Amino acid sequence: MIKGLLALFTYFGWMSETGGTYLLLYAVADGFFHYFPIFLGFTAAKKFNVNQFVGMALGAALLYASDIINIAGFEPVSTLFEGSKFATSVYTTFLHIPVMIPSGGYASTVIPIILAVWVASKVEAFWKKIIPDVVKTFLVPMMTLIICTPLTFLVVGPVASLLTSLIGVLTSAAFDFSPLFAGLLVGAFWQVMVIFGLHWGLVPIMMLNLTNFGYDFVLAPYFAASFAQTAVVTAILFKTRNMKLRALCIPAAISGVFGVTEPAIYGISLPKKKPFIISCFAAGVGGAIIGAAGAKIYTFGGLGVFGIPTFINNATKDISSIVWALIAVGVAVVIAFVATFVTYRDEEKKTEDLSAPAHKTSIRGVIASPLKGEVVELGKVEDEVFSTEVLGKGVAIIPVEGKLIAPVDGEVLSLFPTGHAIGLKTDFGAEILIHIGTDTVKLEGKFFTQKVKSGEKIKKGQTLIEFDIEGIKKAGYSVVTPIIVTNTEEFTPDPQVCW
Repeated sequence: MIKGLLALFTYFGWMSETGGTYLLLYAVADGFFHYFPIFLGFTAAKKFNVNQFVGMALGAALLYASDIINIAGFEPVSTLFEGSKFATSVYTTFLHIPVMIPSGGYASTVIPIILAVWVASKVEAFWKKIIPDVVKTFLVPMMTLIICTPLTFLVVGPVASLLTSLIGVLTSAAFDFSPLFAGLLVGAFWQVMVIFGLHWGLVPIMMLNLTNFGYDFVLAPYFAASFAQTAVVTAILFKTRNMKLRALCIPAAISGVFGVTEPAIYGISLPKKKPFIISCFAAGVGGAIIGAAGAKIYTFGGLGVFGIPTFINNATKDISSIVWALIAVGVAVVIAFVATFVTYRDEEKKTEDLSAPAHKTSIRGVIASPLKGEVVELGKVEDEVFSTEVLGKGVAIIPVEGKLIAPVDGEVLSLFPTGHAIGLKTDFGAEILIHIGTDTVKLEGKFFTQKVKSGEKIKKGQTLIEFDIEGIKKAGYSVVTPIIVTNTEEFTPDPQVCW
């Protein structure tokens, strides 16, 4: 967002690119992405369960070598694939083995550090097995870095750079073949990729293109998608008579304007199917316009309205891309709004069966706390699958004791082999999912001890799972535990009770 604002300020002549104000603001706007391998080293280490400082050190090493070569003005000894987009320079050797560094260095790169940290996870695991506990604290990181740093520069870095360059070339070829069709695909399926988390796989390509070419055209067609989704939700807001749905549409539409469409997708359009399909179609049309026009993104910026300035070519002051992006957004919004407004109908409520018995039995069930600890809102859980109530309503608990007990009388429906999660069915019909911590499936059963089996009948207060809270935390995982009633829709909550 800061980059986008700076692009606007310099375009309109409000700020000089050589002035101190611009330089200081640009330092934070661009500095994060220049040192991106360090930040990615930290997050990748957390993901692969590696010492985070090892991941950061590998990222710093990639940047340090690149910066030293640039600052000292080293001349390459030789260049592989010279004159092509795969150009890789050899500056020195390590034990007589050529050290290859991409012509642009490793600043702002994504794939090399992620692969390097993955390799480090395997090396670190090896050293942990053979190094005595009394010296593990300092010897394991040191030995991991001694092995992984050369591997990163000799193998991982060059291979990753070649692969990412190849991906960039292939995607460029696809757009050269048919920009309209490529834009249509990216625009139409962008929200589908968001649902499955696949959209993050295209981000490295975008950053690669920004680094190599100074612009990106692969992700540019996605831009209309968030506005199409927002238009769909806005149409439903004007059309629906359901006050609860209307209350959901307002914040979803507001967040959608700023590019955050998950509330609109998961909470409104996807469950209703047709509105989601309409939004994908409209986004596809917008993407096709952007692709056919050759509109480009010139910097990595924000989402929604904050993404508009990213289409400004700050070097040449060219705003043609932003014009086409706004045209595409306008077309997508009109299609999405009109199509939804015309086709949307509130779901009819089911009428009561008058032939049923006059007196019905109301089953009231109480679910006790399965853990000792602090109760928090489900929205505070880091995993969006739980926090957005996709699986059902419930609460979360920050446990202070590593013992999970049965909150009700019932049966064990399912028990994960890793022991981190369990599914229960109460005697009054509620189905409960209890998930100890976030991403703890990656611990592969470590720190968890199962006390029951799948299919076993249980009594309230019976111990189901024991777990090591401190061990889980030291491994880098949260212990905040969501307790979800997965068949919430089958029950009418007591008006005096909050989930």
